[in-house]
Amino acid sequence: MTYKKLIRITFCFILFLIILCKIAEQYETVLSKDLSKSVIRFHVRANSDSINDQLLKYRVRDNVIESLKPLLKDCTSYNDAYETINKNLPVLDAVALKTIESFGYSYNVTSSLSAEKFPDKIYGGIKFPGGTYTSYIIEIGSGSGHNWWCCLYPPLCFINETTATFPEPSTNKLKYKLSKKEYKYVSNCKKRKHRYSSRRSKLKYRFKYLKFFN
Repeated sequence: MTYKKLIRITFCFILFLIILCKIAEQYETVLSKDLSKSVIRFHVRANSDSINDQLLKYRVRDNVIESLKPLLKDCTSYNDAYETINKNLPVLDAVALKTIESFGYSYNVTSSLSAEKFPDKIYGGIKFPGGTYTSYIIEIGSGSGHNWWCCLYPPLCFINETTATFPEPSTNKLKYKLSKKEYKYVSNCKKRKHRYSSRRSKLKYRFKYLKFFN
């Protein structure tokens, strides 16, 4: 194989990967729009990144989720869940505030239910492409600490922390909201990550081979 031919093959391979990435990027944009109409995210932002403030964030998370469970139990659609959360914002704020005070803190609580833009996130094996999502956000104090998040509807917040898997009814709800192709895409992120890493390794190997050949 001549040097010029090897250069052409490598160039075509790189061009193919670039086109493939562009197609995947466009698909994720469309998918994020579909997901944004089907899911509601939940974010809790700590006052700071100190150990105590981070621990407090998780206490607030636990108590608010426990309060949300019975409220969202009978919700069968995105609109039902949105209206239920919106209607109960004062109640949920009170739960968060009471939790904070019970641990001896005087931080204020700010909450909102609105559309916000987020980057790609993987949670429990499910990939949420970057995009604009409806989100219920609780900020503790300044809200400048690290964020914790999950998906409130379908109820993917109620994760089994030991096995990092979701209850089957929850994943089924997400499955029904998306097409088979879309659900396969968001739930197959680990395999795609492995294939992507494999491609990168092969590409690096070819570049090294080209450098050696030169």
